[in-house]
Amino acid sequence: MHVLIPTIEGLAAQDIARELELAGHTVHTCHGRNGSNDCAVLDDLTCPLELAPVDVAVDVGARTRDRTGDGALCALTHRVPLVLLDSGPEHPLRPWAADALVGTDLSADVSALEDLASRPLPAHTEIAAKAMLGELRRQGAEDARSVVEVRRRDGGIVIEVWPDDTMTRTQAERMATHVAQAVRTYDSWARSLDVTVHEPRRAETTAS
Repeated sequence: MHVLIPTIEGLAAQDIARELELAGHTVHTCHGRNGSNDCAVLDDLTCPLELAPVDVAVDVGARTRDRTGDGALCALTHRVPLVLLDSGPEHPLRPWAADALVGTDLSADVSALEDLASRPLPAHTEIAAKAMLGELRRQGAEDARSVVEVRRRDGGIVIEVWPDDTMTRTQAERMATHVAQAVRTYDSWARSLDVTVHEPRRAETTAS
């Protein structure tokens, strides 16, 4: 897993970065040249969100000062899930964060990040579900019990569709195409987009 920690300042950020690396993950930062805290792009370097397949971003600590660049905000605008660690209730990005953790157990925090990265993306999945329903209505099959889930993997988007068992393969693939178009429109920054149409089965079977 590739993790973006925009600014590795202070012991908390250094500790979680080290724990992630010990767990086999790759940590990226937005630091400029010579370890400066300025935005890497403003220092003529490549943005880590463009350079690496980032799947989750972690912003550590409360906001104590303005930053020349804000990698946490950039991650959000690139549709990358953002986790706040030891942020305090007044963090300006809290309403948009995927989760907020308290760094009292680094191992547990790493496990929480791994779990978050493996779960469906709520906003992406909602967009996909709406597109799926729209296509089902066009096909006159709005009562079909189909399921779609969208995850982020290696910096790209993976869409999984479980069509209702009353649908033909052609109908299911047409539905998946519309879903993919809607998700790509919502997230144009993902490095790739892959769609898998599974064998038809009941929605309640795929919910677990």
